[in-house]
Amino acid sequence: MTDKNSYINNETDAIDSILNFWFSKKPNFEMWFENGKKYDTIIKNKFYNYLIEAEKGNLLHWLSHHRSYLAYIILMDQFSRHIYRGSHKSYQNDKKVLLFTEMGFWLHCDHLDA
Repeated sequence: MTDKNSYINNETDAIDSILNFWFSKKPNFEMWFENGKKYDTIIKNKFYNYLIEAEKGNLLHWLSHHRSYLAYIILMDQFSRHIYRGSHKSYQNDKKVLLFTEMGFWLHCDHLDA
């Protein structure tokens, strides 16, 4: 039981970390558009292991809550572009994240704001 609770805490920490990192400064045009390359190493060091788990399908349960839903989309869409920048892998998760986004949009749209 301790291992499962530890895993849940780590996931909660990961979700919070993803959202806090991505939205630390609103709007963060530098990271999002202008000079995102300088964040690649930081993102890879912090979030690569979670990206791998998401790519394996092990984080699909993040669909169940609006915060984890948004974190998953950022992880699979934006962080994969930072982590795999310059390689064919940069866009490998597009179809998966689009399907995930479509599956959860109407579940969570009332909780998502601009």
